[in-house]
Amino acid sequence: MKNQKDTEQLQQTVKFHETLLRVSNHGILIIDTSRNIIEVNDAFCSFIGQNRKDVIESNLFEWLDTFSEDDIENWIKLEKAVHLKQIVSNYEFQLSLNNEIRYFDVNASLLGKIENEMQGHIISYWHDITERKKAEQALQESEKKYRNLVENIEEGIASVDESEKFIYVNPATTKIFGYSEKELLNMTLKDFTTPEEFQKITKQTSIRKNGRTSKYELNIITKDGSHSIISITSSPLFDNNKKYLGAFGILEDITERKQAENLLVQSEKKY
Repeated sequence: MKNQKDTEQLQQTVKFHETLLRVSNHGILIIDTSRNIIEVNDAFCSFIGQNRKDVIESNLFEWLDTFSEDDIENWIKLEKAVHLKQIVSNYEFQLSLNNEIRYFDVNASLLGKIENEMQGHIISYWHDITERKKAEQALQESEKKYRNLVENIEEGIASVDESEKFIYVNPATTKIFGYSEKELLNMTLKDFTTPEEFQKITKQTSIRKNGRTSKYELNIITKDGSHSIISITSSPLFDNNKKYLGAFGILEDITERKQAENLLVQSEKKY
């Protein structure tokens, strides 16, 4: 008697979702305890390129050739999570559909459990996030391209916070100062200069806080104790509330050039 009551309640629950099945633009899929598809909407059928009559009463795993191996494992994890938590969200799946990779964000919940059954019916909602994923991938590719450019450029590229502490340095910057990236990220420009030279930095910081780009030369002492002259061009960084956050700069070691200029001046003086 109780088993019949549970079955009736489950049927009512499924019926309750019929409206969603008809009007939702998201794919909706209901499977039983054996992963047999007992209900599906047109949007999901459209996703997998099949007719509803061919999908109903088939087994979900018959369509898993569109899933990657990782996604099959992910679906099994989703099922376990649903039976444990009743409701789960934000499971991502990558399906190969009509020779195109499409991405879906899936939320799922437990519809009901019939007496003596260990699991239950699962309803899942499939949201197509392909365009978002493609945009994210394009952004990642762009970031990778420009990061490779910054990492391999001859000029030093660095960012400092409002106290002139390094928060990013590229390999060329580590070469200029003679310190490793890890070491530099615990240092400020003050660590490489005399008090007199640091006054230049203070002045340039004031310029940047007023929203202007600064360009100046700085005498520094590198890790091995040698003296170098670097040219720094830096632009201010502000948040949305126009609060000064620090600066982004391009650094160039001009020691040899300055030495050559001095030799030329001295030579001209002799004649």
